[in-house]
Parts: sequence; C-alpha cells; structure tokens
Amino acid sequence: MSINGLRMVIGGKAPAVKKRTEKGFFSLVRCFTAIDASEEARASLSKLLFEIKGTGVEAKLVEPHNLHFTLVFLGELPEPAVQEKIRSLQKLSFAPFELELKGLGFFPSSQRINTVWAGCGEGSEQLKALHEQVSALLQFREDRPFTPHLALARVKSAKNLDSLRSLATRYIETSWARFSVGEVKFKKSTLSPEGPVYEDLASVPLKN
Repeated sequence: MSINGLRMVIGGKAPAVKKRTEKGFFSLVRCFTAIDASEEARASLSKLLFEIKGTGVEAKLVEPHNLHFTLVFLGELPEPAVQEKIRSLQKLSFAPFELELKGLGFFPSSQRINTVWAGCGEGSEQLKALHEQVSALLQFREDRPFTPHLALARVKSAKNLDSLRSLATRYIETSWARFSVGEVKFKKSTLSPEGPVYEDLASVPLKN
C-alpha cells in the first residue's frame, strides 16, 4: 500500500483496543519512528548481548533483529491519526549521514540500572538534529531531553549488577560499528508476552 508515493506495509492483527473519534471507533496503534541498526551493527552488538547475558544479570535482552534507535515514540494513536503522521513524515528533508555505535551505558544511572544501551560517537549531532526535525513534523514533544541511544536490555533485578558495571567500564570507549543512515522508519509495536513485535508501516528516505 502507498500514500502519495510513500512505501507502506500494513499487516498483522489490529489491536483490540479502540478509541472513539468524531468519525467513529478506530483501532489504536502503538507506534514510533526509528532508525534500524545495520546488519553489521547487529552482528557486532549480538556479541555484546552475549557478554551481557554472561554477567548473570537478570534482564530481558533485545532481539538482534529488533535493534534500533528510537527517534520519537508516539504512543497509541487511532488509525486515521497514524496515516496523518506518516504523511507528515514524508515531508522530511535531511541528508544521509554516518553514525557510529560507541560505548555502553545505563538509564537512569549506573547506581540504579533499568536499561542497558549502546551510545553514539560520530554522527550523534546529526542524529539529534534529525530527532528535532521529525519531532517538529509530527508535532510531538517529549518532556525529557533526547539522548541518542540504542537499547540492549531491560534489567529486572539488582542481581550481578557489579559485573554489568565492570563490563560498561571496559567498553566505555569501544566503537561497535559504523553505518550509513539513509531512511527513517515509522513502526508499529505490538506487545506480547515474548516481547514487542515491530512492523514497518512506512519508510521515508533521507535525501540531500
């Protein structure tokens, strides 16, 4: 399916939750915009994920095929609003750039770890600028500042966190991969007991 020349792929089961609007009831779609990690980056980070698991920390690791940088998380939107956001995203005007995956860190802090992530080196300023433009086009602002990162794991308990901290200290300056950012994805997220299932609803190319 396409909208004004924008490639779209829509499928799978619609969420059961529905919202009433002036035009009736519509299914709610949990959605966000993102940059997918390249195959090379996923291969490199897969080794890191294996090391994180080896620390014995109790965490839910992100599946390698799901690794991405979130630009804007929109939450749940009725289907017509999703199509409007996609049309707005089509107006994106941003040049392709090189992005370096670098380091290992935690949210909210090394003392209270909820999320393990890989950060950015070269290209981080372009990523921040891209976030700003996408946020403006989608008319969406988050309360907290944008910190470029790629989530690797969600920590469930305090078990073996010292081993995890040691791993981060060892890899604080490590460059995992470099790849060319050439498109922004508009994604649907369906929650399941096994973890989120992502589906690309649209892909918007970056161009000079």
